[in-house]
Amino acid sequence: MVLFCLFWATNIAQGANFEPAYIILDKDTLHGYIDRTDEVALSKRVCFTQNLLGTIVHCYSPFEIKRFGFKNDNLAFEAVEVEIRKDDITVKAMRFAKVVLLGYTQLYKLQLPIEEQSARFNIDNTFLYILNKDNIFYTLGQYEVISENGYSLKKRYIGVLNYVFSDCPQVKTLLSELNFNDKEILYAVTAYNTCIRPKESTVLLSYEVKPILKHGVEVSYGKLMDRNHYFITNSNVVSTGYFWDLMKPDLSTKISTMFGVNYQYIHYKIKEGYMKVHSIRVPFILQANLANSLKAHKQPFVSAGLTALFTPNNNIGYVNFMPMPNIGFGVYAGNMRYAALLENEGFSLKATKFVSLSLAYRLDR
Repeated sequence: MVLFCLFWATNIAQGANFEPAYIILDKDTLHGYIDRTDEVALSKRVCFTQNLLGTIVHCYSPFEIKRFGFKNDNLAFEAVEVEIRKDDITVKAMRFAKVVLLGYTQLYKLQLPIEEQSARFNIDNTFLYILNKDNIFYTLGQYEVISENGYSLKKRYIGVLNYVFSDCPQVKTLLSELNFNDKEILYAVTAYNTCIRPKESTVLLSYEVKPILKHGVEVSYGKLMDRNHYFITNSNVVSTGYFWDLMKPDLSTKISTMFGVNYQYIHYKIKEGYMKVHSIRVPFILQANLANSLKAHKQPFVSAGLTALFTPNNNIGYVNFMPMPNIGFGVYAGNMRYAALLENEGFSLKATKFVSLSLAYRLDR
């Protein structure tokens, strides 16, 4: 059943990221616009409108349309049947997978959501390949297993390829040492297509999503908080520097990595007088972005990470290092970035804390 989502035209423009695209519905090709999001979200549902000035958006599942694609970069997805395996449980599902190779056999790549991944030690083990031969789909994956006998990596994709490529013995010899990555899987499938249909060309569809980088200058002002969680009213914490916010939109439109370099000046009163501290801050923060669209004018976020604080010690002649866990929240509004941050000196809950508000100006747009 087709899911109907109704939006006003202004909400379409501001609440989503529609790009020129097409869908193949039955035997008809419809041209219009698709809400561009990450590949995990696109694998389960695609939202399409024929007119940005209209009010109706149709959202389709892989059971309803065969193929869709984006016109600007020729990125295409097709509905495929896939086996999802995790912890000895196998589930068959229909998903939209990215087309990476066309020929006698077709190859697709499917990015998996976190709950379906088999990535315990291999952090890149987050996807599957699907091979289509004679309209039958074969899932190619490797699976990390932890049992009473310890850890093992099951390279099931090699066994599947041995079966599928059984009619071409010279290609089967390539498979025993085949690694699970684009370069080697594409090479093996291309070699097989050439073996079976030497006069039929195989087309590799290379596509690389450009990361989105936000960057700019920022200033902040804050206060110190003592071990009893009371503000030290006569303290002042001022910093200025540069930040970078990096996102890989093919993998996620929700998670980005923010890092920066800042000069920090602390001034507060003690019994002997005033204490002045000059430091360099290097924050590394993961942000969860709450907006539905990468192009939304307002993009709220929450964050958590670690700041490396380097402070020269003039008495001893070396630099002190302090790790500072932090949590925060904020919002991007046009070219501005507003944020609040709580940082803790070390990992003791009774340690001194920094509470700050920051204002940043983006230079990337």
